[in-house]
Amino acid sequence: MNEARLEALTERLLRAGVAPRRARRAVQELRAHHADVVAELRAAGIPPAQSEALAAERVGPDEAFVRDMLARPELRSWASRRPFVAFTLLPLLAFIGLSALCVGSLIAILEAARHWRAWLSPALVEGARGLCAALFVVAMWLAPLAAAGVACLLAARQRIAARWVIAGVFLVGLLRALINGSFDVPTSLHGSVSMGIGWAPHRLPETAVRAAILIAPVLLPYLWWLRSHRVLTIRPRH
Repeated sequence: MNEARLEALTERLLRAGVAPRRARRAVQELRAHHADVVAELRAAGIPPAQSEALAAERVGPDEAFVRDMLARPELRSWASRRPFVAFTLLPLLAFIGLSALCVGSLIAILEAARHWRAWLSPALVEGARGLCAALFVVAMWLAPLAAAGVACLLAARQRIAARWVIAGVFLVGLLRALINGSFDVPTSLHGSVSMGIGWAPHRLPETAVRAAILIAPVLLPYLWWLRSHRVLTIRPRH
């Protein structure tokens, strides 16, 4: 069995919702079975070309293999059965959770540093300020990019319909665009950290630009991947 045929079989299984690990393992098992049959026939003295043809008949057509795989619903991935939850809702929750964790860690570090400031060297105080600044950047920028980016990678790997992941990326980007935050911690560590959510008509252009900055770096590479791999955006019904 040539590699192109095996890749086509794997692609069909992935697009039908079979979990990637199970799809690839099943195709590899099919190839191994085909190779065993060919070796058995060759050992019996049958010529190579005839051995390949007989092995193909014994293994069965690709359609039968795909049909048998799709007849087993337990092979379908959880994400393919609930794409809205996996690629629209979960990225949003992941962004919220990661941002909340970063902000909570930031506040905890500031409180600890203020409490123990008398025993801390200037270098440690400056290090605490730098760590807090890094956590703030992660909460406001890296967290939404990571949540949306991971969703795109997983959706591409599992050939999930693009509409779900695109909706998730837009929701993450729009939510982040509506969040306003500030971080001001001077050397004394007696500063302020504030975050809020909301929008005003006069700030709509700023909000739109912020959303575009967050959405474009994630969505454009994903759309390029869809175009280059010609991935279908609608799954076939079975």
